[in-house]
Amino acid sequence: MKQYLTALALAIPVVASAQQNTQQCTDQAAVFNFAAMYRDTGISPQQTLSRMNAQPSMMRGFPDELVKNIIDVVYFDPEASRVPYGRMYSEIVRSCMFPKKAYQPLN
Repeated sequence: MKQYLTALALAIPVVASAQQNTQQCTDQAAVFNFAAMYRDTGISPQQTLSRMNAQPSMMRGFPDELVKNIIDVVYFDPEASRVPYGRMYSEIVRSCMFPKKAYQPLN
């Protein structure tokens, strides 16, 4: 999942409003979820990309390179590869909209 956050931070511009941010998060989560659906039904990463390219609505307007990175994370990241289709969507929305805070101890 850390790879995902790094890839997205580099590839997606900062959004101006909360509504845009919500839309970005749900679009990202949808791409992850489509990839997890294909993974969980035994489809290869290559076939997943091909199927997603064949249906542009699955790509949610993201560049091909970012979608490839997402597919790689879903299939090969030790943490993300264990998250089942269905739960993937909510996990990504939560991590996107409510990132963990790096709190510092009190002095």
